[in-house]
Amino acid sequence: MRSRRALLFPGQGAYLPGVLMELTDDAAVRDVLETVDLVARRNGNEPVSPLLLDAGAVPADELAGTDPPRAHLAIFATSVALYRLLTDSTDARPDVLLGHSFGEIAALTAAGALTVEDGARMVAARDAACARRRPPDGGMVSLSAGATRAGAMLTALGTWEVEVAAVNAPRQTVVSGPEEELSRVEALAAVAGVRARRLRAPYPFHNRVLRPVAEEYAAGLRDITVRPPAVRVFSAIGLRYYTADDDLRQALASHLTTPVRFADAVRDLYEQGVETFVECGARSILTDLVGQNLSGVTTHAPLKQRVGAASAVAAARGGAAPAPPPPPVPPPPCRPRRRKRPHRRNRPGCRKRPGCQRRPGCQRRPGCRPATN
Repeated sequence: MRSRRALLFPGQGAYLPGVLMELTDDAAVRDVLETVDLVARRNGNEPVSPLLLDAGAVPADELAGTDPPRAHLAIFATSVALYRLLTDSTDARPDVLLGHSFGEIAALTAAGALTVEDGARMVAARDAACARRRPPDGGMVSLSAGATRAGAMLTALGTWEVEVAAVNAPRQTVVSGPEEELSRVEALAAVAGVRARRLRAPYPFHNRVLRPVAEEYAAGLRDITVRPPAVRVFSAIGLRYYTADDDLRQALASHLTTPVRFADAVRDLYEQGVETFVECGARSILTDLVGQNLSGVTTHAPLKQRVGAASAVAAARGGAAPAPPPPPVPPPPCRPRRRKRPHRRNRPGCRKRPGCQRRPGCQRRPGCRPATN
């Protein structure tokens, strides 16, 4: 039986400045960027193309802290553009699409449930709802612990505002909540010997404190047209495939308050025969997580770094990328020719050493013995 292939659509953190700079010869990539830029301008944001076409653009940490709406649109544009490039350039169509957090919007766009414009509008509406019904200052923290241990830590703290936001791997659980409570989590993690790392998230996503935001978001999606997906999309939140009967607007709005179960999702897909996982976005965040959950599977991250179209397609297929021409070999440094010193050891009657030649004016040196018969 043929190994099935899943394309993974990342969420927070999947931004790399200039990641598409080598891919603009492809018309589909240009079309995606033009459409997302148009939506960004309509919503009062700066276009995202300069972020994705310039390696010297704003770095990820700074962009997440100063302009989250633009960062999220850039992540969305990268995923959809790469999907278009891969599916237009290869016959290896995916069997299933899987999105992580708001990466599910890009997955549904790739599957044809949303146009690129409507998908970008959904991303922009999500940030607009956060701005209108601003939640308490907070964020997300990744813990090097399983869900059970992370839950025990939260129970020990006695706080209900910090919740498990995502279970990504056997030893990676993400929690979210208000700033003050997250500081307590980090302090407890240090005492317990659990590594804690702040994520590039402007809000405490996948937490009940965002319920007012989710309601505002759902209201803002009513005029967006949604169609049944043409490619199967598996939800890492509902742990099932979306169907034509699902209200995708309400489902995406509910994600703001519901945890992501990525570890369970990849294991479910593996049990269904999926053995190849391709990251459809910048970096290798999700394929790294797949490797922590499953052994013996194949993973590819075409845009782990900035590459051209041929290299991205080759990486997605699992082959070797075309090798770049070797750099020219520089000529050896010019050295002045050493002037041969005249031989001074030979004189008539002396015993010649190997290679010694008699020359006029040879002077005897100490150790030069006359030849004997």
